[in-house]
Amino acid sequence: MRTAALVLMILFLAYAAGCSGEASDAPAGHRNASLTDQDIQLFLEVYPAYLKWASAQEKPVTDDQAKRFLSSQGVDPARLQWIMERVMLGYMAISLEQELPLLEKRIADMDRTRQRLLRDGAIDEKQKESIHREFDELIREQQEMVKKMRAFSENERELLLAHEQEVGAVLHEALAKKQDAEQ
Repeated sequence: MRTAALVLMILFLAYAAGCSGEASDAPAGHRNASLTDQDIQLFLEVYPAYLKWASAQEKPVTDDQAKRFLSSQGVDPARLQWIMERVMLGYMAISLEQELPLLEKRIADMDRTRQRLLRDGAIDEKQKESIHREFDELIREQQEMVKKMRAFSENERELLLAHEQEVGAVLHEALAKKQDAEQ
């Protein structure tokens, strides 16, 4: 179940990072906060309701519509987004815990490939600039993801492990709804 949910989490984190800037930052007033059991319960109650509501909409849901829906549920949209990001990041950190050294090796391999390409005399300066820029962005994004996963607190990890089946089921449901919508 973890593997299937990873695809959804990666897509969501990429979306969230693009929409909200720093995905690991808590909403104002919650800086350096950690997930609590109440946060997990809120996620388990509200996120499935949101998924059901969003899948019933005729058109893709806008940010404003999502905020209005969450507010109608008595939930601070910014807080729920932060909770969702922490839950998904934590789930990914747990799922990929054994893979982190391999991911770090891949980042180092990308850096070596970039350096080799930049030394290639057959590539003109414009191409080298493009290679440098694209590799830098890719390496930076992956380093940031590894950093965030390594920084996930042991308390949050234990909390998610205590709710692993429930969280996994919700994430699996979200992935299934996403796949159904794409077909």
